[in-house]
Amino acid sequence: MHLPLPPLKPMAQSRRGVTQMGGGSGVPVGTGYTKIYSAWGAFAALKADGSITTWGSSSNGGTGAPTDSGYTKIYSNNWSFVALKADGSITAWGDFNNGGTGAPTDSGYIKIYSTMYAFAAVKADGSITAWGSPNRGGTISTATDLNIDY
Repeated sequence: MHLPLPPLKPMAQSRRGVTQMGGGSGVPVGTGYTKIYSAWGAFAALKADGSITTWGSSSNGGTGAPTDSGYTKIYSNNWSFVALKADGSITAWGDFNNGGTGAPTDSGYIKIYSTMYAFAAVKADGSITAWGSPNRGGTISTATDLNIDY
Protein backbone atom coordinates (compact mmCIF):
# COMPACT_ATOMS: atom_id res chain seq x y z
CA MET A 1 0.00 0.00 0.00
CA HIS A 2 1.29 3.45 -0.91
CA LEU A 3 0.44 6.46 1.18
CA PRO A 4 0.18 9.88 -0.46
CA LEU A 5 3.18 12.12 -0.01
CA PRO A 6 2.76 15.41 1.84
CA PRO A 7 2.88 18.56 -0.29
CA LEU A 8 6.37 19.77 -1.13
CA LYS A 9 7.56 23.02 0.40
CA PRO A 10 10.14 25.32 -1.20
CA MET A 11 13.59 25.05 0.36
CA ALA A 12 16.65 27.28 0.22
CA GLN A 13 20.12 25.79 0.30
CA SER A 14 22.73 27.79 2.17
CA ARG A 15 26.27 27.18 3.32
CA ARG A 16 24.96 26.44 6.81
CA GLY A 17 22.23 24.02 5.78
CA VAL A 18 18.75 23.94 4.33
CA THR A 19 16.06 26.40 5.37
CA GLN A 20 12.39 25.86 4.75
CA MET A 21 10.99 28.84 2.87
CA GLY A 22 7.33 28.26 2.16
CA GLY A 23 4.82 27.47 4.85
CA GLY A 24 7.39 27.35 7.62
CA SER A 25 7.41 29.44 10.75
CA GLY A 26 8.80 32.90 10.27
CA VAL A 27 7.89 33.20 6.61
CA PRO A 28 5.86 36.40 6.34
CA VAL A 29 2.16 36.30 5.64
CA GLY A 30 -0.04 39.06 4.38
CA THR A 31 0.40 41.55 1.59
CA GLY A 32 2.22 44.79 0.90
CA TYR A 33 5.71 43.37 0.37
CA THR A 34 7.59 45.04 -2.48
CA LYS A 35 11.09 43.50 -2.44
CA ILE A 36 12.96 40.55 -0.94
CA TYR A 37 16.70 40.57 -0.19
CA SER A 38 18.88 37.62 0.80
CA ALA A 39 21.97 36.69 2.76
CA TRP A 40 23.27 33.16 3.35
CA GLY A 41 20.44 31.45 5.18
CA ALA A 42 18.25 34.52 5.76
CA PHE A 43 15.81 36.80 3.97
CA ALA A 44 14.59 40.36 4.55
CA ALA A 45 11.38 41.63 2.97
CA LEU A 46 10.55 45.33 2.58
CA LYS A 47 6.93 46.49 2.71
CA ALA A 48 5.49 49.52 0.93
CA ASP A 49 5.31 51.40 4.27
CA GLY A 50 9.04 50.89 4.78
CA SER A 51 8.75 48.24 7.48
CA ILE A 52 10.95 45.13 7.36
CA THR A 53 10.26 41.46 8.08
CA THR A 54 13.06 38.90 8.30
CA TRP A 55 13.28 35.12 8.58
CA GLY A 56 15.90 32.41 8.46
CA SER A 57 19.19 32.00 10.32
CA SER A 58 19.38 34.42 13.25
CA SER A 59 23.17 34.61 12.96
CA ASN A 60 22.84 35.86 9.36
CA GLY A 61 20.12 38.46 9.88
CA GLY A 62 17.00 36.30 10.08
CA THR A 63 16.21 38.13 13.32
CA GLY A 64 17.14 41.53 14.70
CA ALA A 65 15.70 43.75 11.96
CA PRO A 66 14.47 47.20 12.95
CA THR A 67 10.88 47.38 14.14
CA ASP A 68 10.13 50.90 12.92
CA SER A 69 9.19 51.91 9.37
CA GLY A 70 10.32 54.43 6.78
CA TYR A 71 13.09 52.37 5.20
CA THR A 72 13.54 52.80 1.46
CA LYS A 73 16.15 50.15 0.59
CA ILE A 74 17.82 47.08 2.06
CA TYR A 75 21.34 45.96 1.19
CA SER A 76 22.94 42.63 2.07
CA ASN A 77 26.22 40.80 2.11
CA ASN A 78 26.70 37.11 2.84
CA TRP A 79 26.20 37.53 6.58
CA SER A 80 24.22 40.69 7.33
CA PHE A 81 21.68 43.26 6.21
CA VAL A 82 21.59 47.06 6.35
CA ALA A 83 18.59 49.28 5.71
CA LEU A 84 18.59 52.88 4.53
CA LYS A 85 15.95 55.43 5.55
CA ALA A 86 14.84 58.46 3.53
CA ASP A 87 16.87 60.75 5.85
CA GLY A 88 20.00 58.75 5.06
CA SER A 89 20.26 56.99 8.41
CA ILE A 90 21.36 53.34 8.45
CA THR A 91 20.39 50.35 10.59
CA ALA A 92 22.43 47.12 10.47
CA TRP A 93 21.75 43.61 11.76
CA GLY A 94 23.15 40.13 11.32
CA ASP A 95 26.62 38.74 12.00
CA PHE A 96 28.52 41.14 14.28
CA ASN A 97 31.87 40.37 12.62
CA ASN A 98 30.69 41.06 9.08
CA GLY A 99 28.68 44.27 9.10
CA GLY A 100 25.73 43.41 11.34
CA THR A 101 26.99 45.99 13.84
CA GLY A 102 29.12 49.09 13.57
CA ALA A 103 27.02 51.02 11.06
CA PRO A 104 27.35 54.80 11.24
CA THR A 105 24.95 56.54 13.62
CA ASP A 106 24.65 59.81 11.70
CA SER A 107 22.46 60.45 8.65
CA GLY A 108 22.84 61.82 5.14
CA TYR A 109 23.94 58.62 3.40
CA ILE A 110 22.72 58.16 -0.17
CA LYS A 111 24.07 54.77 -1.24
CA ILE A 112 25.48 51.60 0.31
CA TYR A 113 27.82 49.04 -1.27
CA SER A 114 28.92 45.65 0.02
CA THR A 115 31.58 43.00 -0.22
CA MET A 116 30.92 39.49 1.06
CA TYR A 117 31.97 40.63 4.55
CA ALA A 118 31.60 44.42 4.84
CA PHE A 119 29.61 47.51 3.87
CA ALA A 120 30.59 51.00 2.72
CA ALA A 121 28.19 53.96 2.71
CA VAL A 122 28.54 57.19 0.74
CA LYS A 123 27.18 60.59 1.74
CA ALA A 124 26.05 63.26 -0.72
CA ASP A 125 29.32 65.15 -0.10
CA GLY A 126 31.30 62.11 -1.26
CA SER A 127 32.59 61.03 2.15
CA ILE A 128 32.70 57.29 2.84
CA THR A 129 32.21 55.22 5.98
CA ALA A 130 32.94 51.48 6.04
CA TRP A 131 32.26 48.76 8.62
CA GLY A 132 32.40 44.99 8.87
CA SER A 133 35.35 42.63 8.65
CA PRO A 134 38.44 44.88 8.88
CA ASN A 135 40.60 42.78 6.57
CA ARG A 136 37.86 42.49 3.95
CA GLY A 137 36.95 46.12 3.35
CA GLY A 138 35.35 46.97 6.67
CA THR A 139 37.73 49.78 7.53
CA ILE A 140 38.83 52.82 5.60
CA SER A 141 41.89 54.84 6.57
CA THR A 142 40.67 58.24 5.39
CA ALA A 143 37.55 59.64 3.83
CA THR A 144 38.23 61.11 0.41
CA ASP A 145 36.26 62.81 -2.30
CA LEU A 146 34.55 60.33 -4.54
CA ASN A 147 32.94 60.66 -7.94
CA ILE A 148 30.15 58.13 -8.30
CA ASP A 149 28.27 57.16 -11.43
CA TYR A 150 24.72 56.14 -10.61
